[in-house]
Formats: sequence, C-alpha cells, structure tokens
Amino acid sequence: MFDFFKKKDGKNKPQEPKLIMTTTEELLMPVRLYYTIHNKKSLIKALRKLKCVLFSEKDDNHFIISYHKEAKKFNLAVPYQEVPKELYPITLAEGYIVGNSKLHIDTRSLRRGVGLVDFLVKFITPSNVIEITAMANYNKATVARDEDEYYQWFNVNYSELFDNVRITDHNVELLNPIQKLLEFHEDSNEEREHKTLEELDKKILLLKQQEIDHYPDVEKIALHYNRASHEEMMNMLGFRAVIKEVVAKKRYDGDRHFTSFDAIDNFREFAEEKTLQSKFN
Repeated sequence: MFDFFKKKDGKNKPQEPKLIMTTTEELLMPVRLYYTIHNKKSLIKALRKLKCVLFSEKDDNHFIISYHKEAKKFNLAVPYQEVPKELYPITLAEGYIVGNSKLHIDTRSLRRGVGLVDFLVKFITPSNVIEITAMANYNKATVARDEDEYYQWFNVNYSELFDNVRITDHNVELLNPIQKLLEFHEDSNEEREHKTLEELDKKILLLKQQEIDHYPDVEKIALHYNRASHEEMMNMLGFRAVIKEVVAKKRYDGDRHFTSFDAIDNFREFAEEKTLQSKFN
C-alpha cells in the first residue's frame, strides 16, 4: 500500500509532498458534522436498522457507516460497483454520540460530508430525532512525504482540528464570499443603475484580496435545516464542496492566489463553452 513512498532502491526516504486521496478518490479534506440529538433511543434504533451501519461491540455510542447497502448511492468519484473487492467495505464515516444530546459524524472528504447530510435526513426517521447544526471542514489539500505523515492524516483528531473553531452563524455565509459575488450579479436592473460596473469590480477585487490574504485552513459554518428547503441546501453544500476542492487543488499546485471567484469564473467559462458546442452539434 505504501510503495507510493518508496524510492527505486526500496528504501523509505523523505520525498516531495504528495497529494493524499481517499480510497474513493476525493481529496482528503477532513469534515465533521455536528448534530443535536432530540431522542437518543430513537436515533440508535434507526441506526441499527441500517445494514451499512455497524456499532462498536464495546461502545453503543460509537459506530461506522460503510459504503454499501443503503449507502451505495453516494455521489463519489468511485461508484460503489467500481470499488475493488480487496478494499470492500470502505468506511465512509465514523459517528460518535456524546452524552444524550450531541452527535458528531467524522468523514474524510467534502463530498462524503455532503452525501452524509442527505443520507441521514433520508434514513433517520422520524425526522425530528436529530437536527444538524454545523459543518466543519479543512480547506487545504492534505499531503504526505512518508508513511508517518500519511498515517497521521488518516488518524487525525477531529476534535482537536474543529471543536474550537468559531462558527460562522448564518446560512448566507455558506458561500461567503461566493454568495456575496452572486448577490451582486442578481441585483435588479433598478438597483444596477445605482451601481456602476467600476464599483462592482472594486467590490469583487476587495473580496478576492480578502480571500487571498485570509483564506482559513479550517472553517465551521452553522446550518439551520428546514425540510422544505432540503434540495436547496443540498445544492448549496454540493456547490460549496466543489469550489473548496478546486481552490485546494489549485493552491496545492502552486497558485497561492487562486480564489473561489476564480473557480466560479472557470465554471462559467466551461458552461459557456459547452453551450456553444451544443449549438453547433
């Protein structure tokens, strides 16, 4: 498994840092989901009904969620049916019930994190058993120079990484500063008359510079779940995850000034190119 780190002479030596991927080929960027438990007994009962969930034999407060059975349809880079048999079953997440009122779900990628939010809404019934309150994520691509660093990231302490991070306590901040950029572009015509393009460009440049100067290694956002707006939240979280992954990869590749705004511009250019191609096909 760790031949990746060996030189041709077979010796393990420090190398240039290499990008760490999960076994389902997403960037390894740790995520913790925070839930409030409203009924612990009902939560455990609902979890035990799922074939993809396995509780610890020694601790009823610790369980894992595997990539099979009910969890087959996660939108990951490697579909369930393409997972090599020698890797089966892949652990998607670990769950920790803290006391009677808190649940933490730890996972190794943003895409897994988004999928777990959707999964738990659909499979934990009744719907008022638990309530998601926050999502924390590591913003940088993780790297390793040797086996020790590789093991450290795969066994990272999620509590030390996330629990003392300040929460951004508003849904508008889900895509901050991305959301602000989108709001600028969604102004009505009347409002646009009071904002010159020059002013708009200045605001965008200011937000981009703020992200260049202060892009956080770790973020924690508040989530205020409403079943009626489930799809909207999932789309927003999914979009946010893709943007974070793109920024992390670009910065790993050496572009330290690449921002969320640049990622959005790339997506827009790609969409426009696809639209033009469809017109001529």
